[in-house]
Amino acid sequence: MNIRLLKINAAKRFCRWLNTNRVATYLWDMFNPVGKIYLGLERRQRTAETRDKFVEERRKKRPYWKWAFERQGQSIIANRILEFVTLRHEKKKKK
Repeated sequence: MNIRLLKINAAKRFCRWLNTNRVATYLWDMFNPVGKIYLGLERRQRTAETRDKFVEERRKKRPYWKWAFERQGQSIIANRILEFVTLRHEKKKKK
Protein backbone atom coordinates (compact mmCIF):
# COMPACT_ATOMS: atom_id res chain seq x y z
CA MET A 1 0.00 0.00 0.00
CA ASN A 2 1.31 3.42 -0.91
CA ILE A 3 1.44 5.30 2.41
CA ARG A 4 2.30 8.64 0.76
CA LEU A 5 -1.24 8.92 -0.57
CA LEU A 6 -2.52 8.77 2.97
CA LYS A 7 -0.88 12.12 3.71
CA ILE A 8 -3.39 14.95 3.51
CA ASN A 9 -1.52 17.12 0.98
CA ALA A 10 -0.88 14.18 -1.32
CA ALA A 11 -4.56 13.22 -1.11
CA LYS A 12 -5.60 16.78 -2.00
CA ARG A 13 -3.23 16.77 -4.97
CA PHE A 14 -4.60 13.39 -6.11
CA CYS A 15 -8.20 14.64 -5.82
CA ARG A 16 -7.41 17.78 -7.83
CA TRP A 17 -5.81 15.57 -10.47
CA LEU A 18 -8.84 13.30 -10.50
CA ASN A 19 -11.14 16.33 -10.91
CA THR A 20 -9.27 17.71 -13.95
CA ASN A 21 -11.66 18.45 -16.82
CA ARG A 22 -11.06 17.90 -20.49
CA VAL A 23 -10.63 20.90 -22.75
CA ALA A 24 -13.82 22.02 -24.44
CA THR A 25 -13.70 21.59 -28.20
CA TYR A 26 -14.54 25.20 -29.00
CA LEU A 27 -11.45 26.42 -27.09
CA TRP A 28 -9.07 24.79 -29.58
CA ASP A 29 -10.24 27.14 -32.35
CA MET A 30 -10.16 30.28 -30.22
CA PHE A 31 -6.42 30.40 -29.48
CA ASN A 32 -3.26 30.55 -31.56
CA PRO A 33 -1.41 27.17 -31.69
CA VAL A 34 1.88 28.94 -30.92
CA GLY A 35 0.68 30.87 -27.84
CA LYS A 36 0.99 30.10 -24.14
CA ILE A 37 -2.72 29.51 -23.65
CA TYR A 38 -2.72 26.79 -26.30
CA LEU A 39 0.19 25.06 -24.54
CA GLY A 40 -1.82 25.15 -21.32
CA LEU A 41 -4.76 23.58 -23.11
CA GLU A 42 -2.52 20.81 -24.44
CA ARG A 43 -1.12 20.16 -20.97
CA ARG A 44 -4.60 19.96 -19.45
CA GLN A 45 -5.72 17.61 -22.22
CA ARG A 46 -2.71 15.32 -21.59
CA THR A 47 -3.51 15.32 -17.88
CA ALA A 48 -7.12 14.40 -18.58
CA GLU A 49 -6.04 11.57 -20.88
CA THR A 50 -3.70 10.09 -18.27
CA ARG A 51 -6.49 10.41 -15.70
CA ASP A 52 -8.89 8.54 -18.01
CA LYS A 53 -6.33 5.79 -18.54
CA PHE A 54 -5.80 5.49 -14.77
CA VAL A 55 -9.56 5.33 -14.11
CA GLU A 56 -10.06 2.63 -16.74
CA GLU A 57 -7.32 0.47 -15.20
CA ARG A 58 -8.71 1.07 -11.71
CA ARG A 59 -12.25 0.18 -12.83
CA LYS A 60 -11.02 -3.25 -13.90
CA LYS A 61 -9.33 -3.91 -10.54
CA ARG A 62 -11.69 -2.41 -7.97
CA PRO A 63 -15.45 -3.00 -7.95
CA TYR A 64 -16.37 0.27 -6.17
CA TRP A 65 -14.78 2.27 -9.03
CA LYS A 66 -17.35 0.70 -11.37
CA TRP A 67 -19.30 3.96 -11.77
CA ALA A 68 -16.23 6.13 -12.31
CA PHE A 69 -16.49 6.06 -16.11
CA GLU A 70 -18.28 9.41 -16.02
CA ARG A 71 -17.01 12.64 -14.48
CA GLN A 72 -19.60 12.71 -11.71
CA GLY A 73 -18.51 9.29 -10.47
CA GLN A 74 -14.86 10.34 -10.52
CA SER A 75 -15.71 13.44 -8.49
CA ILE A 76 -17.61 11.38 -5.92
CA ILE A 77 -14.69 8.99 -5.50
CA ALA A 78 -12.25 11.88 -5.15
CA ASN A 79 -14.40 13.42 -2.41
CA ARG A 80 -14.65 10.08 -0.58
CA ILE A 81 -10.89 9.67 -0.62
CA LEU A 82 -10.35 13.20 0.64
CA GLU A 83 -12.92 12.75 3.43
CA PHE A 84 -11.29 9.48 4.51
CA VAL A 85 -7.82 10.99 4.65
CA THR A 86 -9.06 14.12 6.44
CA LEU A 87 -10.84 12.06 9.11
CA ARG A 88 -7.77 9.86 9.52
CA HIS A 89 -5.59 12.95 9.88
CA GLU A 90 -7.91 14.43 12.54
CA LYS A 91 -7.96 11.17 14.53
CA LYS A 92 -4.19 11.00 14.45
CA LYS A 93 -3.98 14.63 15.54
CA LYS A 94 -6.19 13.99 18.59
CA LYS A 95 -3.91 11.24 19.90
